[in-house]
Amino acid sequence: MKRPRTPCERARDAVINDPPGVYVPKCDCQGEYTPEQHWGSTGSSWCVTRTGQKIPGTETPPGTA
Repeated sequence: MKRPRTPCERARDAVINDPPGVYVPKCDCQGEYTPEQHWGSTGSSWCVTRTGQKIPGTETPPGTA
């Protein structure tokens, strides 16, 4: 029996087929947000809570992560 889709998986699936450059949430094997998120097209990264909320002060600019 398949488990229900998690909020991270639903957010990822909603944008996975969008044009290149859109931010795609990273989920772990259990469907939870990974603690560190990356936006490949901008090179930025940041930390998030288990619910996917950005943790203030954790964003790093491109080329510094």
